[in-house]
Amino acid sequence: MDDGDESPNVRASSYLLARSTRHCGHCGRQTHVFAIILPAGHETLGVEDDPCADEWEVSPAPTLLSHVSSLSAPDPECLRALAPGYRLDHGRTAEGPYWMNHCEHCEAPLADVDTVEEYDSAFNPARPEGAAAIVLRELSGPFAARCGANTEDLPSFEAMRRA
Repeated sequence: MDDGDESPNVRASSYLLARSTRHCGHCGRQTHVFAIILPAGHETLGVEDDPCADEWEVSPAPTLLSHVSSLSAPDPECLRALAPGYRLDHGRTAEGPYWMNHCEHCEAPLADVDTVEEYDSAFNPARPEGAAAIVLRELSGPFAARCGANTEDLPSFEAMRRA
């Protein structure tokens, strides 16, 4: 995350809510986890040294978001209803709060680095069968958020299942 600016740096006309499972390091049980994927054609804000030169750029590939620190659209209550364990919280190493998963059994926070970003994690599988375990739910309506990281051009995207 950057200088505290919480204005959106990604936006799209729709988004995908991805669902998978992972092991909770606290209680040892499998739990559902969620992530947001923006479809090809979404926009990212290209930040330049001169803020007047910042401009929105169209991305040709789907993008997996992580460290979402603010959510302008959709309504956060809608997202909470669809993904009850995914909510704003403070991570141990993050600079500020971000939307993170929590174990559905013990409520322990599950950091994005272990859930989304690491190779062979719940949303970054090493094998096609891991990608086939991810279920995508397409949601229409605008999406705008600030994220600290994203993974573009997901090699396993086509193997993910549509709900």
